Amino acid sequence: MMQERDFSFEIKEHIGVISSNENGWSKELNVVSWNGQPAKFDIRDWDQDHQRMTKGVTLLDRDMRKLVDLYLSDSSRKVIEQAREEKRARDERRRTPRPGKRERDPEDRQEEQEEYANIAFAGSPVTEADVEAAAE
Repeated sequence: MMQERDFSFEIKEHIGVISSNENGWSKELNVVSWNGQPAKFDIRDWDQDHQRMTKGVTLLDRDMRKLVDLYLSDSSRKVIEQAREEKRARDERRRTPRPGKRERDPEDRQEEQEEYANIAFAGSPVTEADVEAAAE
């Protein structure tokens, strides 16, 4: 048979809600002082009034820093790996000609670039007279 224990707590700082459920409870990251002891980082579910809670995890500052470092180093590694994979895929697509697509000759490419330049110039607030005046 479990014995009910009395304890006290004070939420010193509410950092954020990690998730919520339809019953109004939310998993939160807070800084909490338990039984008058120095405050620690605390992750647990709380009711709406912060009077009832589930079992949770408390972390010292150094443990929280390590947790964040672990998460960031893993996330960074994954982001870097994903970027490398995307670059490999782009490079592969560039090397592999698409079916039905012909290679453009340099003259077509030059005409296309001039057309884009004319379109960009036409939409620009700079007028032809401005360009001629600058050239003089």
